[in-house]
Amino acid sequence: MNAVIYYARGDKVNAALSIGAMIPIAGMAVTGGKLVTKGAKAFNGVVDGIKTVTNKGPIGQLKEKATKQLDTVKDKFQTKVAEVKDQFRQLGTPQLELAGVNMSRITDTGTVGKNKPTPNPPSGTGYSGKLPSQGTVDAGINGAPKVDAGKQGKHVPGHGNNVSTKSQWSEGQNGVQLTQEAWMNGTPVRADGSVKTYDFGTPVGPNGETRVKVHIDKKGNIHGYPVQ
Repeated sequence: MNAVIYYARGDKVNAALSIGAMIPIAGMAVTGGKLVTKGAKAFNGVVDGIKTVTNKGPIGQLKEKATKQLDTVKDKFQTKVAEVKDQFRQLGTPQLELAGVNMSRITDTGTVGKNKPTPNPPSGTGYSGKLPSQGTVDAGINGAPKVDAGKQGKHVPGHGNNVSTKSQWSEGQNGVQLTQEAWMNGTPVRADGSVKTYDFGTPVGPNGETRVKVHIDKKGNIHGYPVQ
């Protein structure tokens, strides 16, 4: 009754709230995914009931106006129901039933917001021959400077120039190819560009280091070693 009076006064907001209060929300709990259908049927029933009431009693003279306003609200409600059903159709996943239409249930695989690019693994530790005590070596990385064998040897276990207090490559590795790759792909960490670092995204050193720091000398030769 309040809804009719509000409509007669032109107060559509309170009329809508009154109609909403008449719908048994508890009875519309989602059972088999049919909340929208039940809500639409309940709403339509209330609207039709109010229209019947307007045919009788002292407010009969308001029938035409109230009926038109109720029909407008009913149409808008049904339009919203159709929009919601269409949005769920577009999700394209199976087995969610909404208003009698089979929809899809959205499945969270647990990877939302967690996906990260998989880093390319190092292509190898390069130069496979015995690292000489001096001179330069080359792992064949296109455009990369040659590696100074003497300076590189300071970071290679078992090499004649090895200095154990310096950062080391893993046992059996000389890091020549990784050094050249790091130089070609790295970011300068000194203003003069003489030192670069590059993160391979996967361990390249004996202690889980993923980055390689590379120095270039005045002769244009480089040497490198793993860093945290």
